Amino acid sequence: MKATFVYPNSRVELLAGIERGEEPDSTLHGALYLGEHGIDVEFHDPLLTRRPLPKALSQVAWNVRELTVPYELGRTDVVFTPLAAFLPLAAHGRRLPVVVINFGLNLIWRRASRARRVLLRRSLCAAARIICLGEAQRTELVADAGLEPERVLTMPIPVDDRFFTPQADAGTRSTLSLKIAAQGPVALINTRAVAPSRRPLTSKVSRHSSPRSAPTQRVRVRIAAPRSAASSALSTTRRASSVWQSEYSKPVR
Repeated sequence: MKATFVYPNSRVELLAGIERGEEPDSTLHGALYLGEHGIDVEFHDPLLTRRPLPKALSQVAWNVRELTVPYELGRTDVVFTPLAAFLPLAAHGRRLPVVVINFGLNLIWRRASRARRVLLRRSLCAAARIICLGEAQRTELVADAGLEPERVLTMPIPVDDRFFTPQADAGTRSTLSLKIAAQGPVALINTRAVAPSRRPLTSKVSRHSSPRSAPTQRVRVRIAAPRSAASSALSTTRRASSVWQSEYSKPVR
């Protein structure tokens, strides 16, 4: 069995970040785990929006791509997508089941004209299933769009427990807070060891990812304060961060 995911914007950079261990896969809605159940996964970028277009054509391509996507795909058994305006209807020409992921459909419905609501409802009714990210979202969409409740499911955004689990051999996350005077700025230095992903990517776009590199400690400094107070404390913060970096910027073995 094969499942194809089609997102409004490309996931190539996200997949490369996951491969390097720098990004969680939460927003992929479990796609990278389907292989454990014998399901092949592919991420497809619509042809009409792969490259920048003149402004006059960009909006047209953004909408028309939903009509062409079903015919761009090779052999696949199901499509998962947030593109719900036309794609589920267009996919009927290939008898291709479409599972819609609710990315803001409730807001789109509230803002839509009467004619657009008629078309959107037909498209949603053509979908095999609709996945909402919360029960309140599901309840509202079912009531407003008049959908069959049994075809609308709730699946909260998952958490990538492998990414967010501390790795003993990859360093730890630390936060250093420097308070400069009673009413002065607070400088936050956050560090986290970035470990390579232990889950290989098998989708087609994964071949564009960069080679895995040794994990390193990264430092980010943020100052929350009025500009004058921040500038007076900046030199102190820089000295602190440089010491922190000299100690922790070496690759973690």
